[in-house]
Amino acid sequence: MRALYKGNLLKAQVAEARGPNLLLVNGILIDPGGAVSVFDRLLIAAADLEVIEFESESEEIMFNQAHEYVEAVSTKQVSTAEKYYEIIFKRPDLPTRARAVDYKVYEYDPFSGEKLQRVIEVGRDYLITQGVNEPRKVCITYEIPGENNSQ
Repeated sequence: MRALYKGNLLKAQVAEARGPNLLLVNGILIDPGGAVSVFDRLLIAAADLEVIEFESESEEIMFNQAHEYVEAVSTKQVSTAEKYYEIIFKRPDLPTRARAVDYKVYEYDPFSGEKLQRVIEVGRDYLITQGVNEPRKVCITYEIPGENNSQ
């Protein structure tokens, strides 16, 4: 393979593709002043090469594999779409007149720690919430009418 690498002429054989890099063997590097550097093995990023000519089809295939690997990694995106989650819980042993007055569902966000999810629907023993990550903690506050709540 013949290629340009940072303004220098590179002549080498491609041994294998290693992720986004190419392992080059038995090559020389000629700078614009004419100085020659000889190497047995050189690991170089495929994205840094501007290919002039391939000596064989296998070299071209390995170069394309390494170059496509770089593009696949750089275009990967993390999904931040909100999803719906159903939480089924066992109602605690409270008097039948007790009613839930507040629901808080927390999820763990790796960038900001805990954050609240939005509660969409409430049932006797289930909750449906909406958030980016799975729920981690549920806090339900119950009120019992007729008890002394003067605090």
